[in-house]
Amino acid sequence: QSLLSESEAREKAEDEERLAAGLAAEAAQEEKEAAARHQMQQTTRSFADSMMAQKRAIERSEGANDEARQAALDDAWGKRLAVWGSEQEAREKLMAQVLGERSVQVSQKLERAQREKEAE
Repeated sequence: QSLLSESEAREKAEDEERLAAGLAAEAAQEEKEAAARHQMQQTTRSFADSMMAQKRAIERSEGANDEARQAALDDAWGKRLAVWGSEQEAREKLMAQVLGERSVQVSQKLERAQREKEAE
């Protein structure tokens, strides 16, 4: 009976050791998985942060490009207005010159007609 109790005690101790080893392995596995989940969350957070930073950089770049494009359009429009203004001024001067010359021609014709009338 003492042999039997020793054998049972040994088996019980071995079972407890196996159970403790199994529990320790399971706890270690859970800890490893928790660390992996935590690392994955940090990676995801880091990726999201970098994507948001990239999005903000693109928005700033597009804003700067829009400002540069608008400045170029404003500059081109200003040049067109200057050219159109110069052309309008030239047309007005030409028209004034034509009207002035026509006025002189009409005056000369009237004077000539007046002289011819007086000569008759």
